[in-house]
Amino acid sequence: MTDYNKSEVLDGLGLKPKPQNLIMVLGVGGAGGNAVNHMYDMGIADVFVVNKSDRDGAEKVAADVKVMLDLLPERDWRPPVSLASAEHNRGIDDIIANIDSHRNYLNQTEDGKRRKIAKIRTEVENILKREILERVTREWERKLSGDVLKQIEERHTDPYTVAAECLDEVISKRDRG
Repeated sequence: MTDYNKSEVLDGLGLKPKPQNLIMVLGVGGAGGNAVNHMYDMGIADVFVVNKSDRDGAEKVAADVKVMLDLLPERDWRPPVSLASAEHNRGIDDIIANIDSHRNYLNQTEDGKRRKIAKIRTEVENILKREILERVTREWERKLSGDVLKQIEERHTDPYTVAAECLDEVISKRDRG
């Protein structure tokens, strides 16, 4: 197993996950069956962690997640379910082992490699969509500072023309550098 600094792992739990390992942290009283199904089907969770395992009900949450995973169609990778308590520094080694196991699965199996590439593709596409939306939104807000809505209302122009102008301006700004 890779040697990890436990405090770095704890600090990292609040950060955006890397595309290779998606960890779903559930608290006691956490996600129900439909949520677990959805997370798994959408590829949202590769490893489940029930945090606050020192509280009553944590074992039941973990058991419920395992039952829900048992009801799903069989796949090459079955997300493991770990119990952890950040407050008491328990379960971290198990989480790290599960992450290592998932990383090995991604790197050593055809299905894992396919999923890894699909996640990378989705990540790049999401970045592109966010960047395009931000740039178009800035241009739209700039247009709103003028009288564009009045121009549309008075039928001097139409929404499609205005939208095309926004896109053209974003594209031409890129071309101009």
